[in-house]
Amino acid sequence: MDFITDIIHYSIPFTCNQCIYNKNCYNIHFKKENKLCYKFVPHDVNSFLNNAILYFRMNYPKSKDKKLKRTCNYNGAYNDRVTTLDEYYVNFINDCINELHKGNTVYVFKISHIQEIVKFYSDVTATYVGDGIIALKGDILNKSKKHEKR
Repeated sequence: MDFITDIIHYSIPFTCNQCIYNKNCYNIHFKKENKLCYKFVPHDVNSFLNNAILYFRMNYPKSKDKKLKRTCNYNGAYNDRVTTLDEYYVNFINDCINELHKGNTVYVFKISHIQEIVKFYSDVTATYVGDGIIALKGDILNKSKKHEKR
């Protein structure tokens, strides 16, 4: 579980009290609150991930599109019609969004995946499964509202 690069990249707030190394940390012993602690591991991963989702909702705008779209510009490069890694990434995020709309659970591997998904589907909760896998579940209330409108 190495979330620290995403935590620092997206400036997700955290405190030393949330860390499993709280009692043995250099910063605690010298009464320093280090905002760029590279050894931070949350002791309650589920609540930390759900707080990160809340942080993304409040600080990143919701997309007007229904799915992730990127266009590739082949300025002078040869288009060999081979699927690029970015196309696989876009398809992965869009599949996750579609499955959340159906009410299914999706599994992601990084906080950056959560950030991308929250732009399109914000009513999501996270559960840390283990081995770096995060389960995302869509809000059930969202699904029942669609059925009431019919």
